[in-house]
Order: sequence, then structure tokens, then C-alpha cells
Amino acid sequence: MQAKKQYQKWQGIFLIAMLIIGSVFFQSFFPTQGQAIGKTTLTKVSVTYPDGQDYITAFKDTATLHFAVELQPLTKGDSVTINSATDNQIGYSNTSFNIGDAYTVTPSASGLTITALKDTKATATTIDIPCNYVQNTTSEITKSLVFTMQDVGQSVNISVKPYQETVPANELVKNVCFGFNPDGTISWGIYYNYNKVNIAGTPSFPYTFENNIGPGQKLVPDSVNVYTVSTPKDANNIRNLDHDAFDYDIDYFIKSLGTLTNNGFMYSSDHFNGFPTTTGSHEDGTNAYMIFYSTEVTDSSVGVYTNNVSIQGTLAGSGGQDIKIQDESFASITAPASGSGDSGDLIGSVTFQKVDKANPTLGLEGAVFAVQDDQGNEVATVTTNSDGKATLNDLPYGTYNLVETTAPDGYERNDIPVPFEISDATQHVDLGKIMNTKKDDPTPVNPSEPDTPDKPDTPSNTPTKPDEPKTPAKTPETQKTPSPVPNTAKTPSQTGKTSTPIVSVTTTETPSTSNTSLPRTGDSHNIAGLLAGFAAIALGCTLYRRK
Repeated sequence: MQAKKQYQKWQGIFLIAMLIIGSVFFQSFFPTQGQAIGKTTLTKVSVTYPDGQDYITAFKDTATLHFAVELQPLTKGDSVTINSATDNQIGYSNTSFNIGDAYTVTPSASGLTITALKDTKATATTIDIPCNYVQNTTSEITKSLVFTMQDVGQSVNISVKPYQETVPANELVKNVCFGFNPDGTISWGIYYNYNKVNIAGTPSFPYTFENNIGPGQKLVPDSVNVYTVSTPKDANNIRNLDHDAFDYDIDYFIKSLGTLTNNGFMYSSDHFNGFPTTTGSHEDGTNAYMIFYSTEVTDSSVGVYTNNVSIQGTLAGSGGQDIKIQDESFASITAPASGSGDSGDLIGSVTFQKVDKANPTLGLEGAVFAVQDDQGNEVATVTTNSDGKATLNDLPYGTYNLVETTAPDGYERNDIPVPFEISDATQHVDLGKIMNTKKDDPTPVNPSEPDTPDKPDTPSNTPTKPDEPKTPAKTPETQKTPSPVPNTAKTPSQTGKTSTPIVSVTTTETPSTSNTSLPRTGDSHNIAGLLAGFAAIALGCTLYRRK
């Protein structure tokens, strides 16, 4: 019986040990919630408005979206995507562009795809996309634009004012450009007869309605949509930018009965008294219409995309004399440079080991180092771990000095700076071993009678061994915890040299050779692993108590 109890005791202890080891193993191989280890991350999205504005006008103005991205190493041909919410109502050019010789960015209706042109290293970059808001509003609004990258979402608010204009008294037609659609096509519109003039056509002066599309683009035939506008302007002559129902007859007429080509559409009639319908009748010649259509970009090198609409006809004059009328309207949009990117913020790492000069195999814990840039500014701090090792990740490319600020306990401070450089050739720097000399052992104090019994600095009558060097209390500098690396990406509004962000890191483990990011603020512990450990202990105790 005693042997059985002893067996059950060791069985419980073994089970406890195995489950604790398993929970620790689980924690070490799975990142805790909130960490982004080895993961490409969209860190921030911001917007720049036109000069002097804190808004954009729908259709009319161009703003710039800035995407700050931290890219992990990619193999040539690999790609990552910034996804755009489908209801963003943001349009931009879909022309691809390069970031240096490392990446190409391809905008699309679903977002931005970043593809590596070669094997790349870890880098931080900013992608700039000129954009416009492609839907009019009835009042000023604040729209939240949402973007995601590898399941991490970022948003930015953009202020949009409604587009308004008056209708000139002699206007027959007006052509406008609404900007780039999310799919990269260009959106155009025609305000037709908003003064509700009774336009006709005669053999001597035929009615003609023609749209001509400029170089570098072609008409998307299925994009033509015609709507009636029952109230084209209000009492103050302000154009109504809303429309009524879809007009099937006129839409069908333009697409099927008029002349429709890549270069636009045209209709001419010398007996015009309103657009013909599918039933053989004619719509009223005083009707106003809103016509939408899109063009596909065929040449991305064209700097300005143009489009014009012309109309001519007659009005019934007094005494049976017809009055000739004509109008022409040009519209254009400047190609928004297709976007740009800055890949200057490449990042790397530095690692080293603090050791005893007399015994280089002995690592020294608690040495505090500052990393200074070439201007002498402190940009980071790091503390050696129990093996004397320390590493600092996410250092932007540049030249630095590693300066010891606090020596390990019992050692002289090494005040010789160690220079190093983070670059393409030396992205991950290993400085090797940095040595410290041990302080001289304290000289034993001869015993003597104290002058004053309570004097703390006088030795007692009893001879004593020399005091061991005391471990100084750690200063707040040595107790720093890892801080997130501030966003170092630059936007076009920044000029001059950007100062390097200050970060602070305490190394508590042997540096990993993998290229991983520092823990982010808000990381949580692996609660599942801890609960598993407690469960293992409880289970072991239960087995231990079993008879």
C-alpha cells in the first residue's frame, strides 16, 4: 500500500511538471493578443487637403491620402494589399507606380496592392494617393474612410462640402468631370438643357448633339446612363445636382440609335422636336437631362485628360424666323501623378554582448547603453540581459554611436563610443563583445576604537571582512520597458531633415536572429497559457490526494 501511495505521489508530480512545461511551450510558440510579430502593418492613414482648406468639395477638389506602412522582408514577386471599404466613395487613378526600385503599387477598386520588385528588407514607407470624392452631398459631411491590411484596420475622417453652381442664362449644355472612379476610369457628366429651352432642328440648321473624348482615353459604352431632371434649378438659379428617374428611352437612344464610338457619341436631325422614344413618339424638347458616362484611360502618360460637348439647333422666332443657337462646353482633369511613395525609412538592428575583460565568457547584466545619431541626439536606450546580451530593432538607416551610460555592478564604465552604421550592406549589425574592467577589490579596514559609538562610517571593535560591493538601486532609466517605435514615415508636407524618433528598449532575453518587430503598446499576456498552468497544478494535486 505504501509503495502504491509513493507511486501515485510521483505520478502526480510528473503530470504537474509535464503540463506546466506544455503551457510554457504553448506560450512561447504563439504570439499573445495584440502583437504583430513579423507582420506587415498599416500603421496610420492621414489626409492632406488643398492649400488653405480643411475640406474638399465633392467632384471638384483633390485631396491626398497618406498610408504609413511597415513592410516586413518580401521575396521578389510577393505582394500585400491595403483593402478599401466598398462604401468609401473615393476615386483615384489606377495607374501603377514604383517606390524606388523595391516595390510597385497598383491601385484598384478594392485598394492598393504592393508588390516586391526584388528580395526586400524590412522597411517603413509612406504611399501617397491623390483622390477625389465621387458622390455629391446635400450638406457638409464628415466621411470615415476605412482601410485594412492583414486584418488590422485604420481609418481617417475626411470633410466633404457639396458641389454647387449657378446656371448661366444662355447655357444649353455643360460638360463636367467628376474625377477618377475607384476602378480607375474617369467619371464625366453632361447637364443638358437646364434652362428648359425648346430646342429644334431644321434642314437649314440641323439639330446636333455631340460628345468628343480627348486623347489617352476611350468611352466605356455601358457606362452611359441618362436621367430626367424635372426641376433643373431653384429660384436662385442654383443648379440641381440631384436627378429624377432613369430615362430608358433616351438612354437606349444614345446607346443604340445614335452614333456611339470609342471617341464619344453623336446624334443629328434636321427635323428635331425632341428625342425619339422606342414607341415612335418624341419627348418634349424642353426636357432637361443628366447624362453620366465614364472613359477608360488608355495612355497613362497623358498629363491632362479632356472632353468636350457641343450642341446646336434652332428656336422658334417671331414672324416664323428661326433663331440659331449654339453652345459648347469643355471639361478636363489633370492626371494626379498616379501616386507616389517614399522608401527612405529602411530599418535595421544592432546587437552586442557585454562581458568581463578578464573572462570574456562571463556576460554582464544591467549595463545601460544609449544609441546616439550622427548629431549626438539620443534615439534609443537598451539594457543587457542576464547573459550580457542586448539587441535593438527598428533603427532607421543611418550612422550611430553606442555609448555606455551605466556600467554593470562592480565594473568600471567603458566610456569609449562604439560607432556603427545601418545600411543595405549592414542592415543587421553585430558589434560582438564589449568589455568592462572589474573595479579594484576594497582594501580591508583595520579594526579600531570608534570615536563615537553611533558614527555609522567608523568600523566596530570586531575585525570584519571587506564589504562586498553593494548593488546600487536601479534608476528609472534602467527600468524602462519596451516602447513602441513612433511612426517615422514622412508626408509631402514635411520639409527638411526629419529627426530620428526616440525609442527605449530593455532586453530581457537573448536576442532573436529573426527579423521581428518590437511588441506594440497594448499587448496582453497569454491568459490561456496561465490558466492551463493553474489547471495542471489543480489536476496534479487531485491525483496526489487520491488513495
